[in-house]
Amino acid sequence: MFQVGGGKKQKGKKQKKVEYEDIFSMDIMTIQKFALIGISPPTDPPALDKKLEEIEAKKKWYEENGASALQTQIDDLVKQQKLLEENEREQTRKEKLAAQEEEEKEAEQPQRRGGRGRGGRGGRGA
Repeated sequence: MFQVGGGKKQKGKKQKKVEYEDIFSMDIMTIQKFALIGISPPTDPPALDKKLEEIEAKKKWYEENGASALQTQIDDLVKQQKLLEENEREQTRKEKLAAQEEEEKEAEQPQRRGGRGRGGRGGRGA
């Protein structure tokens, strides 16, 4: 019997055991939620307690100041909306003035009559 590519067995060598540390992982949605509230996500397990304290402090701040902060944002949005409406009215007014000026220019230009002679046909006696 004939064996190809079987290789030799190495006796006496032990395979190295690789020990992996517990990897701290977090999915992207959790990281985005931390960013949404303005807190950096934890990078290792010991940082979890500190981050939980930060979250509690942020929650307390939102409970105390959330209504006034929300009202401020609403007021700012109302002001921006009014400015946008005013700009749109101004733009419409400018467009109407430009159209009127264009009509006045067309009315001031002398009217030309088309054609070159009788019947609009050129040539002699035809």
